[in-house]
Amino acid sequence: MPSSATMHADVCVCGGGPAGFIAAIAAARRGADTVLVEKYGFPGGMATAGLVGPISKFNFAGKRIVGGIPLEFVDRLHAAGGAISDLPSGNVPFAAETYKQVALDMLLEAGVRPLFHATVYGTDFHADRLHRTMVTSEGTSLGIEAQVFIDCTGTGSLIVGRPDLWRKRNTPEYNQPLSLIFVSIPPN
Repeated sequence: MPSSATMHADVCVCGGGPAGFIAAIAAARRGADTVLVEKYGFPGGMATAGLVGPISKFNFAGKRIVGGIPLEFVDRLHAAGGAISDLPSGNVPFAAETYKQVALDMLLEAGVRPLFHATVYGTDFHADRLHRTMVTSEGTSLGIEAQVFIDCTGTGSLIVGRPDLWRKRNTPEYNQPLSLIFVSIPPN
């Protein structure tokens, strides 16, 4: 793909983690031509790439409080053998590889156009409105023009170049501690 290539969409979701892939599915199911830009080669973001889990919390005071596409995803994940969805707490431990596959299946079924191994490297604002984002993948560049952009990157990639649109919170009460995750794989 040449560096001057441009893709057009109604909705461009940047970041394919839990919020991003659900947002992309929701937009596509409403009839929007939807592109999902994800830096990894699969959906799920840090839930799958960093094994950050469980999915929390689907219950409150003993009642299910989360529904819609997130619940559909968890139900499908459970049906595929990749999640425990009936814990009283509402937490949902999951198998990362199954998560990736179920999320991808749901994206493709909805008609989302995923762009994997793609990273946002620039944005173009016209009159304070995001008009275009530039992404790179494996040495190629692509411009994406959309009516609506949704930033689910976790790092604010769509507004980082516009300090008038955000502020850095650099105080200890806003810092998140690091986590330690391990996976035990039974021997063959």
